[in-house]
Amino acid sequence: MKRLLFIVVLLLQIFFIFANRPIKRSPVTDSLITELQTLPHDTTRLKLLEKLVLTEQNSPHYIEYAEEMFNEAQRQKKMLNTSAAVPILKFYITIIKKK
Repeated sequence: MKRLLFIVVLLLQIFFIFANRPIKRSPVTDSLITELQTLPHDTTRLKLLEKLVLTEQNSPHYIEYAEEMFNEAQRQKKMLNTSAAVPILKFYITIIKKK
């Protein structure tokens, strides 16, 4: 019984060690982020944010980039005519429905 308890505790510790690891970003994402920091607030910035959203769709950072793109478009008072606009709007709609 002690052996079984020891194995369970060991497995749980290993699980929590791997669960707390930060998610690494790809080199493409890193280069886009560094380029984003140097861009002025115009349409090129919106296009770069769209690339970030599209490359990071399977990452939890997707929401951050989508929200930043949405806020940037609001600042520029432009319509979101990008292909990433539909997932952003769906995301916000699902959040509103859950509340």
